[in-house]
Amino acid sequence: MELEQLNKKIEALETGEVLRLEGIDDHIYHASIGYGSTAIKKMCDCPAVFKEYIDNHEHKTTDDLIKGQAIHMGVLTPFDSDLFVYQPEEIKTRSGKVWEEFKEQHEDKVILRANWRDLIDGAVGSVLDNYGHLLVNGDSEVSWWRLDEEYDVLIKGRIDFESPAGIIDLKTTVSVKPSKFGRDAKSYGYHVQEAAYVAITGAPSFRFLVVEKEPPFLSGLFEFDEDCKRLGYLKYRQAVRQIAECAMAGVYPGYTDHCTVMELSPWERREIDELEELY
Repeated sequence: MELEQLNKKIEALETGEVLRLEGIDDHIYHASIGYGSTAIKKMCDCPAVFKEYIDNHEHKTTDDLIKGQAIHMGVLTPFDSDLFVYQPEEIKTRSGKVWEEFKEQHEDKVILRANWRDLIDGAVGSVLDNYGHLLVNGDSEVSWWRLDEEYDVLIKGRIDFESPAGIIDLKTTVSVKPSKFGRDAKSYGYHVQEAAYVAITGAPSFRFLVVEKEPPFLSGLFEFDEDCKRLGYLKYRQAVRQIAECAMAGVYPGYTDHCTVMELSPWERREIDELEELY
């Protein structure tokens, strides 16, 4: 589906109505109108940060993002050789005549580095071996749009895998150690993402399927407790309200408009007490 045709469908949504589509290319989804979870998390940070993101954001291509995309495809859909190609092992550097000729031959593809093959295969194998049974009887890479009932803000989401049992969101990470990923998940705003996706889809559950990007490629299944879910929901609703209010006022404020008093942390207060005894 072309972007213009898709946007017309989205613009026709009535308050509270949803649009669910399978088979939409990733770049078409991202270019479509509506606010995704990244934009919502930017608003949770600061309206001015949100405004800069929606006005000037360009889809960045980094090695980590490319590897993550390849792992996603390896897990969720048949690996697409029309989209990806591995750099031949005999091409040692990404410079020179041979490299430029290879690039030109595959200008319509994403070129994966030759030494990524084992990393991608290892991560994909770990997920499928341990949790492949969860990725059946459902649909992957499903795009959703919903016009919010309360604020008429258009929210969108790209679901990794959905089934009658709920949503599974695939993440790559440095470590699936529960204490480490638990901190990272909240730091990255995954609880806000969950709230947005559940609000859009009405899914009965939401879990994160997480795999390490380096050997030994450990994988794990995670979900937020009720307090995390509640906080994510409240932050999501606050962000949607702020999007509507800022758009109406045409004003996107920064973090603060007054002088902020900086205070000592609890451990610094203990430090000052210890030093007071010496002086």
